[in-house]
Amino acid sequence: MVEGSTSPGPDAAVTVQRTQDAVRQLFDRCVEAIDLLQREVETLRQEEVEVGHVGTQAEGLRSRLEAQASALQRELHFLKARSDESQTVSVPRTVLNKPVRVFMDGAFDIMHYGHMNAFRLGRALGDELYVGVNSDETITACKAPPIMNDRERQAAVAACRFVTKVIPGSPYVMTEEYLEFLFREYEIDFVVHGDDPCIVDGKDVYAAAKSMGRYQSIPRTEGVSTTDVVGRMLLMTKEHHTDRKDAGLLPRHAGTPLIKAAEHTQPVVKAKSQFLPTTQVLRLFSNQIKPPTPGQSVVYVPGSWDMFHAGHIELLERCRALGDYVIVGVYSDFLVNQDLGMNYPIMNQLERCLSVIGCHHVDDVVLDAPWTVSDTLIKSLNVSVVVDGRLVDMGGQQTEEHNPLVPDPFESLRPSGVVKVVEIKSETSVSNIVSRVAHNRDRWEQRQAAKAKAEEGFWKEKHANAANGQACH
Repeated sequence: MVEGSTSPGPDAAVTVQRTQDAVRQLFDRCVEAIDLLQREVETLRQEEVEVGHVGTQAEGLRSRLEAQASALQRELHFLKARSDESQTVSVPRTVLNKPVRVFMDGAFDIMHYGHMNAFRLGRALGDELYVGVNSDETITACKAPPIMNDRERQAAVAACRFVTKVIPGSPYVMTEEYLEFLFREYEIDFVVHGDDPCIVDGKDVYAAAKSMGRYQSIPRTEGVSTTDVVGRMLLMTKEHHTDRKDAGLLPRHAGTPLIKAAEHTQPVVKAKSQFLPTTQVLRLFSNQIKPPTPGQSVVYVPGSWDMFHAGHIELLERCRALGDYVIVGVYSDFLVNQDLGMNYPIMNQLERCLSVIGCHHVDDVVLDAPWTVSDTLIKSLNVSVVVDGRLVDMGGQQTEEHNPLVPDPFESLRPSGVVKVVEIKSETSVSNIVSRVAHNRDRWEQRQAAKAKAEEGFWKEKHANAANGQACH
């Protein structure tokens, strides 16, 4: 309701209903128009890829179509907000006069593709995405100490290709004062969060944003959460791997590159990933990827990229400085497990791939990359530089314990000089992250039980509501 107004009578209610009906009709037309424009733009892009260039006329048309689609997308958001709310929603300004800025915030502890997908969805509601990263202090006060520190979490968010700017030190609970600060200092248009409840001390964290008419929700990514990832580290199984050759609790190495379940008698504790890797998900994450242009220097860097973290990001940034186009090889779960043993990788191959694609230092990805970097791979991808990336601790020792029986993947190419060793000194590594969880195992196990139960309840309710909605139709 507008401040100072009284409750609407029957005539006013009819007017509101008619307005909402008109908004919904316009909303539907906008959806159709955007879909048509995006199809035309995609056709032009495909033609550009096929012929290797695009004419001036077609390029101009594509630019105009993209501008129109962007303008419609902004109008669409606010039309949707008006049609979904039963009360008046205040639109902060004429949205076409400036880029629409979306704000999201969170802890983003142990950054994963679910966070990146949320950023992708948030960015799609506007032109620019500003992300507030909750401080260590406020997370500790409202939940528990985070696994990753401020610097690590901010670096992971800043490297995401969907994020425009990081706002550090964001409070865990939104207040009207902080919202006004965002609107004034960063010209934020609205706040976005997942559709899962966010309650602290019995209060909705986003109540202030909702009351101001500046809030929109997005669907939470199903199949992954920080709770799930921590659970994998606590259970130490291999059930989350996409190409499992065995399962169960495993030692670091079994004395041979191939590890067989028959050699182990411990009971299997299941921790299977619920991620559903559809081609649609892969397409949405990679729709900004374009092939290298003639003359560009291509850099290739293979690895496991497990628990994608600040050390990986710094390595990829260094790779970017060595050429114009960075291709990242992502090893299969089986290859990573041969090298590192135990339950590694914590994230399965497709989960790791999405995290890598989401990094703005990366131009393309090789799925199920071969362990040995061959001359055939070099010629096929037109690679100029191959990077042997190494994460080392402050004492210069590699942060992961590799299987000594696994061969050097770069051995055949080293004499040619195409291989460059890039060492990154980092306090962050997969084994270090696992040890942080293990160090506070009792606390994390208690927290896991509560959070896992809450998440299970959320998804059951959401699926039930969806089923009831379909039944009504």
